[in-house]
Amino acid sequence: MSFFANHLYYWGDRHRDLFLGPHRAADMDALSWADRLGQRYGLHSDCPITPMDPLRTMWSATSRRTRDGHVLGAHQRITPLRALQAMTVDSHWLVGDEDQVGTLRVGQRADLVAIDREVDTLGPDGLRDATVSAVMVEGEWMAAP
Repeated sequence: MSFFANHLYYWGDRHRDLFLGPHRAADMDALSWADRLGQRYGLHSDCPITPMDPLRTMWSATSRRTRDGHVLGAHQRITPLRALQAMTVDSHWLVGDEDQVGTLRVGQRADLVAIDREVDTLGPDGLRDATVSAVMVEGEWMAAP
């Protein structure tokens, strides 16, 4: 399965206030429940519905902040490191190309980005202001964004 994590940010307030109510809206995109059940899942932006910005999508999954700044279902948050796994390793597993991309191993394409902070030390909002400092595509460093 793949979760539309950006949904929380862009439409979470409307779901809470108009469509679902606070209790049901808090369980939208139930990431921590999926983890407890041992499910592998990816994260997506549903581009072009929301911008394709993997760091922002991972931030939405970890912070669960809505556009108005409310936290929608803090109990469903995942860690930034888990969001990174969902965006990379597990997303490639879902589409069946994990033997080519998704991890750094001999024989795989070296497509990666370096960001300006260590993901495993961040709290729920830590990815909000992260920036990409370097990009590698198929083993070749590209100009920094």
